[in-house]
Amino acid sequence: MAGLRSRRVAPLPPELFLTSAPVRMLEARVSYPGADVYRPYGPLRSAADAGRAAPAPLSELARLEAEGDMHGLAAAYLVRRNAEMAAPYLAKAGTAPEVASDQAIMALDRGDSASALALLEGVLASRPSHAQALWNRALVLRELELWALAAIGGVLPPVNACGFCERFTRPFPRHFRPRLMVPSP
Repeated sequence: MAGLRSRRVAPLPPELFLTSAPVRMLEARVSYPGADVYRPYGPLRSAADAGRAAPAPLSELARLEAEGDMHGLAAAYLVRRNAEMAAPYLAKAGTAPEVASDQAIMALDRGDSASALALLEGVLASRPSHAQALWNRALVLRELELWALAAIGGVLPPVNACGFCERFTRPFPRHFRPRLMVPSP
């Protein structure tokens, strides 16, 4: 079936999803297995920063395409903040919750917070503990300036997902305290 990962003989190299880079360019979490590895977020500061990511290895992209792994192809572009290249592959990737979570990243990237939130709510309706969707929903709520909802525990991922929850349980809610006028502990 198109969009579903086939059995692979060799693992995907870290260069495909930039998982060995010291920082990640995308604050949102991509749901594709292997692409969701914790690294500190390093936001783009200028247009020149957009080109700082190494291009995806063509041989690996070709391998994913030969295997019919549309979600994997989209993820390789999403981690590089290239939603334009990711879009056609994500459109063919199927309807799995992981795909919808990544479609929400693209909606958020184009400034469509309402669509991103609707996609993420759909994911969480079927999989309430989907770590990437929970993380991305908090980002959308922050974008919508719904600080209290983004900062409360029920919105945050309930499990330690390779360092991401450490970021959420400490700096993320602290970031909201001034906006909420909640005294620090």
